[in-house]
Amino acid sequence: FMEREINRLIYSKRWEIEWYIERLKQRIKMRYAWIAAIYGFVTDV
Repeated sequence: FMEREINRLIYSKRWEIEWYIERLKQRIKMRYAWIAAIYGFVTDV
């Protein structure tokens, strides 16, 4: 019983971590897109 609980906990935590990493990647991607857009705009002028 205990082992199953621990496994469930680990699984849910792993899912949380993966979700967090995905969000982090999205945010980094967005930020880079903004920087690239601003930089491109600045160098265009």
